[in-house]
Amino acid sequence: MNLLYRYSAAGDMEAVLATWNNCREKDGKKDRLCSEAYNIVMSIFTRERNDLGAVNMFYKMIDEGGIPNSRTYTVMMEHLQEIGFSNGGFRFVAQKGQADFEAVLGLG
Repeated sequence: MNLLYRYSAAGDMEAVLATWNNCREKDGKKDRLCSEAYNIVMSIFTRERNDLGAVNMFYKMIDEGGIPNSRTYTVMMEHLQEIGFSNGGFRFVAQKGQADFEAVLGLG
């Protein structure tokens, strides 16, 4: 986890993703990491303006049984605000589902 923080703070997306994949690999299967690990990856995707990466990581967290926490929603809401979707944009998107989320971001 410390490496994820450090690489993220340095803005090294390649190192974050490599560390993410390395931490998940155990005994030939992929393990779900804690919510903060997903948050770190979502955060670096949003800083790099990789909207689809952030959205996919959010849904990966949910699909794998992770529970989004307040930081998860803060990362996503701040990103939506930065790209011009303030005024409850995240609430709208969360109610609509992934396809509409991607459409709102201009990805679908």
